[in-house]
Amino acid sequence: MKAILSIVTFIPVVGALLLTLLRNADRRLVNRIAILFSFIPLALTLWILGSFDSTATELQFVERHSWIPSIGAEYFLGIDGLGLLCLLLTGIVMLLAIVASNEISTTRICISLYCSCCRPGCTARSRR
Repeated sequence: MKAILSIVTFIPVVGALLLTLLRNADRRLVNRIAILFSFIPLALTLWILGSFDSTATELQFVERHSWIPSIGAEYFLGIDGLGLLCLLLTGIVMLLAIVASNEISTTRICISLYCSCCRPGCTARSRR
């Protein structure tokens, strides 16, 4: 697959946007969609792990596209062994966190996804 790293990167963003649109939907539906959109990157990461050549020293699954040619900016993704382990750990933790969060409201799930993706150090705490 040519754009596997882009798919792994942007599938959770698509899932977070979809969950934002389904704010008033049934909790079970929202939970299933969240699990699906966290399982897909994990499954793709496992495929990458199976296809990864551990003897190679250069980046693998490289994607390189010119983005803003006038300033020389480009979209560049590639993965090495340590990055692959981090990607695998992220996929496992994200899926387990969503499965364990069945009792949290959909609004807090969306806020938590936003905070974890866009605002490091931000947390979604409830006021009780």
